[in-house]
Amino acid sequence: MDIQESYDIKLELIKTFTKLIESNFSYDHLLDLIIENAMLLSGGQGAGFLVIDKTTNKVHFKTAVGKGSKKVKQAVLNQNEGIVGWIINNKKSVFVADVKKDTRWSEDVSKQVDQEVKSLAGVPIFLEDEVYGVLEVIFSTSPKSEEKAVEILEAFSAQVSKVIENFVNYDNIKTHYDVLKKRVREKNKIIGRSSSIKKNVSDCIKAAKSNATVLITGESGTGKELIARMIHEESSRKDKVFYAINCGAIPETMLERELFGHEKGSFTGADSQKIGLFEAADKSTLFLDEIGEMPKLMQVKLLRVIQEKTFTRLGSIKEQKCDVRIVAATNKVLKDEIEKGNFREDLYYRLNVIPINIAPLRDRVSDIPPLVEHFIEKYRKELNLMELKITDEAMNLLMGHEWQGNIRELENTVERAVVMRNGMEITEDDLPISGAKKGIGATVQVGLTLKDAQDQFKKELFIKTIEFAGGNKTKAAKILDIERTYLSKMCSQYGIA
Repeated sequence: MDIQESYDIKLELIKTFTKLIESNFSYDHLLDLIIENAMLLSGGQGAGFLVIDKTTNKVHFKTAVGKGSKKVKQAVLNQNEGIVGWIINNKKSVFVADVKKDTRWSEDVSKQVDQEVKSLAGVPIFLEDEVYGVLEVIFSTSPKSEEKAVEILEAFSAQVSKVIENFVNYDNIKTHYDVLKKRVREKNKIIGRSSSIKKNVSDCIKAAKSNATVLITGESGTGKELIARMIHEESSRKDKVFYAINCGAIPETMLERELFGHEKGSFTGADSQKIGLFEAADKSTLFLDEIGEMPKLMQVKLLRVIQEKTFTRLGSIKEQKCDVRIVAATNKVLKDEIEKGNFREDLYYRLNVIPINIAPLRDRVSDIPPLVEHFIEKYRKELNLMELKITDEAMNLLMGHEWQGNIRELENTVERAVVMRNGMEITEDDLPISGAKKGIGATVQVGLTLKDAQDQFKKELFIKTIEFAGGNKTKAAKILDIERTYLSKMCSQYGIA
């Protein structure tokens, strides 16, 4: 083969693969096109791509084109069998001018493919320096140029290897992504059987079908972010990343940068451009937690984003468009905050298009048993305690407790009981609320007003929990899932030393 002919072949290959790679075909379709072009350029009458099954040491046709290709695809070879087996074991290209005169030719293989084969050219396909398969072209008559046929296949083999590597990497990443997503869904699963939680789930599914803003209300620890994630997962945006930010945990100047981003040099320390959450969450969902804590100036800017679907990076005058589904949440009563002048009324109505209120755990006692079982199962797996159970008495105690910290407090209580238990059963004595609860029966008197009874219960609970924590208020506050400052305030209010 002369230099010009070799150059023409390579040029044709570059054109062919450029078209294929830019075509966005599926893996199987792309392989079909590759071997079809390999066959046409080399002048063959059929072509196939064979892959090795590492578990069985068998070789089978991933795809085939040409006469009788349907039957060819059904053929299965041993890894050491025939000319293909030789290519795999020797990791070398080969051209056989007359297959019937070649000692490596297998009659069994010939019968399986049921094709009239005169000549055969084959090259190994590598993946990470290991033979992944074989690309072969068959000829019913001898080709005009054996050298040309092998050169074409070797050029194709390099491209096939890249295609396979890309798809294998993609499949690995996708599999890993799917596993992680499944774990996240399991972790964020909404559990409960009460009518109120069922209504919340039903409302989520309905809300997910639209792009309307959602305002989730409820006490701390009720699971507002889980509801927001469910809306995202049930929506058409589920394949995009779910973004969340706590508006009350970030200073105002930083909050603006986090939401809208900034330009290089827009402030001291801005060494590079940074995109904000509204830009990152384009075509996705942005969860604004503790929206009631958002400063007034930021409320104005958020209102503009909702109305105009545009925002401006800090330090820029250029408007950026965005398509972001906003889900907000608060444990405050925003109408009260409006009256106090802390929250904009126009923003409230923009956010409150679809309101979802999550009832506190004490108002949906029937949700406690499935939640407790879920948390126990979680820690069973973590600590390899598959025989761990909870007694009926302990479950009843949990159901009778007034969960001021809601689900978060319940999970903390269960986790502590699992870790600190004395056997393979969680009993009343393993629960940090047990002492307080047992003492109530002896101290609460009939005839008290509801407020007085609640005050007496809280006082008893605080005393018993502080005793349980060895007098350490910080530990007691963690058990109760409240701020230490609030516990100190309550101790002062109830005269607890």
